[in-house]
Amino acid sequence: AWLFYLALLCPPLLFAIVASSQMHRSRLANDPLLARRRTARRRAMNAMSHAQTLDEPLRSEAIATALRIYIADRLGIPEGGLTGTEASKQLKTGGAAAQTIDLVQSVFVTAEQSRYAGQVSASSADLMNNAQTVIDALEQEQLT
Repeated sequence: AWLFYLALLCPPLLFAIVASSQMHRSRLANDPLLARRRTARRRAMNAMSHAQTLDEPLRSEAIATALRIYIADRLGIPEGGLTGTEASKQLKTGGAAAQTIDLVQSVFVTAEQSRYAGQVSASSADLMNNAQTVIDALEQEQLT
């Protein structure tokens, strides 16, 4: 008898699962900003993993680029010309915490010093940890 009821429940359950999956795909296809936000962390983590294979000062710049990609994807803005100052402004407008914005600025300044002035005021491991901290903090925030 229970097999009969199980057989009756399977088609509606399968329909609900397929319908839910289709709605999710449709939502992502119709809202590119949502798709960018959902993949922002993964893209940044992939870029930071690649950065670990590089030598200085390219590593610092790659870490800053990964953070730039993340911020642009989360806020739905173009990543191409996003500078540290512009990223900080956009995050402030988006409602990020002041402490997080300060850390973002610090990551970008350190990366620029490493690239252009040849100064390494912090190790690339510290820079990577700071970038990871920023990403973790921004993941917890509701940015607009």
